[in-house]
Amino acid sequence: MIINGGSRCNARFFARHLSDEDENERVTLCDIRYLAAENVTDALHEMEVVAIGTFCKNFFYHANLNPLDTEHLTAEQWDYAVELLEKYLGLASNARFIVEHRKKGRTHRHVIWSRIDVRRMRAVTMMHDYTKHQATARQLEHEFGLERVHSVLGPDKVKGRPKRRPKSWRASGARKAASTLSR
Repeated sequence: MIINGGSRCNARFFARHLSDEDENERVTLCDIRYLAAENVTDALHEMEVVAIGTFCKNFFYHANLNPLDTEHLTAEQWDYAVELLEKYLGLASNARFIVEHRKKGRTHRHVIWSRIDVRRMRAVTMMHDYTKHQATARQLEHEFGLERVHSVLGPDKVKGRPKRRPKSWRASGARKAASTLSR
């Protein structure tokens, strides 16, 4: 399983990306926890409003959970995977929502957590998150009997780095340019 993520602040971009039914065969809002919102845009806005009092710029944490295209998780396995990751990240008591995408026959999930601990009105520190992603992925692969995906960092790293995908803003710009040319 591949897990990646990071602290973010670009709510408008993520609201569009997570709700994009043109790029995905299916978009499902699976869960909202500790938020009054009923959709992705409102959930991100609610998280942003709470963060205003903290001066935290990157007020939410976005993670992708991606099994291989040949692997399928049950609803219980998806729930466990999210709970395990949020435990490792220290976000188990924070507001969150989960969006599932089905794209080109492959299902993956996005989890967005507020980084704000509302009891203390402070942002949760996000250190060594790559290591926590890797630990979660290896544990899930072991427990679920999934194929092990080799890390690009750490003691079991593969030689060389894989080819990187273009940044989202480059891909978005390329799509816009292509649509302009096709007119």
